[in-house]
Amino acid sequence: ASIGPRHRSSFEVHLSVTQSSSPHASRRTRAVLPLARRWCPILVLLVGGTCVAQTPAPLSMQQAVDLARTQNPSLLAAGIHVTATQQSEVTAGLRVNPNFNLTGSDVSLAANSNNPYFYSGQVSRLFERGQKRRWRLDIAHSTSDVTRSQYADQERQVVLAVKTAFTQMLGAK
Repeated sequence: ASIGPRHRSSFEVHLSVTQSSSPHASRRTRAVLPLARRWCPILVLLVGGTCVAQTPAPLSMQQAVDLARTQNPSLLAAGIHVTATQQSEVTAGLRVNPNFNLTGSDVSLAANSNNPYFYSGQVSRLFERGQKRRWRLDIAHSTSDVTRSQYADQERQVVLAVKTAFTQMLGAK
């Protein structure tokens, strides 16, 4: 069996069996052929596994920063938190819906003078006074602004850490 490089990342295996006129040679060929068929895939995996591994193209500093911005778990979580606080602005701007309550008691019992039917209906609405809704909206906007600032600060710190690590790596080379 011979193994030779065909391309950079793949190998080709050739099994060659020669015919001989002696009877002992044909017995050796019959004994070696199953052994070669059994071990060649393992040999190809071992040799191919070490030869296939290629070093990836080096990243530039901007590519490393972009990769950190898109795949850093803490930045992704902070971005989701910013979105959640922006949604709280919508919730803060909502007005309270009116409530309608209908109550009945002793309806399943027979009606008599000792046990009359009783029904009750109620409509209620919360009236906010003193510009409470505006204050609630101002607090929600302020909270969103603070969260966006915290996200920008966290992004700045991640970019600084990536650039520092990249510069140290270049210095170490």
